[in-house]
Amino acid sequence: MGTIFERPQINFQTRNGSEGNHQFHFTLLFLLILRQALERVGRKAHLFIHNFSGNHVAFASPEALMDWRLTVEENLRVYAALYGASRGALPRAMDALELRAEARTPYGHLSLGQQTRAGLARALLSDPELLILDEPTASLDPDIADKTRRFLLDVRRERGLSILYTSHNMAEIEEVCDRVLFLHRGRIVADGTPLEVSRRVLGSESLDSAAMEEVFLKISRGGLA
Repeated sequence: MGTIFERPQINFQTRNGSEGNHQFHFTLLFLLILRQALERVGRKAHLFIHNFSGNHVAFASPEALMDWRLTVEENLRVYAALYGASRGALPRAMDALELRAEARTPYGHLSLGQQTRAGLARALLSDPELLILDEPTASLDPDIADKTRRFLLDVRRERGLSILYTSHNMAEIEEVCDRVLFLHRGRIVADGTPLEVSRRVLGSESLDSAAMEEVFLKISRGGLA
């Protein structure tokens, strides 16, 4: 794989923008990073593209819905068959996201938080090398959100998984990010570890802990040149 998604590093990404445009911003950010990666691999780009085909990449978002009429288990069985997932992938995903109790519930009857968990389970069925997540904990209660973050970090560590992650939750970013990018008005304005970005954007090298909330506010309010 290309160096931009070198494992075991997590590439968690944040972006600033209106809710109405967040899918556009997310897509643009990914394309910018992908273009940088292709420039780095140069003549070996065809190998890079090959590694991102098939089941190597998975995506989960609260807006990426499933069939409302099928149960959670039926939906996941359909996707497991499409992905060619291993026999144990489905029960592992359901157990990991605590979906056993909802297995026979129609997807359309789930709460937003339960739908989010089902989407994460679907994304992990194919055992991807790159997992793209859009606001994965936005609809979850604090307990399930915490378990989801811990689960994602465990999966990353165990599988050597790379994760591209968008979120407006700055406390979450500080907790789980190795690297952070801020996208503002169509361009990347900050890039580095949470602490590096905090020091650079806030202009204080004496900071000893990340301050993503303050960084977000400064960028969103036009505090960067």
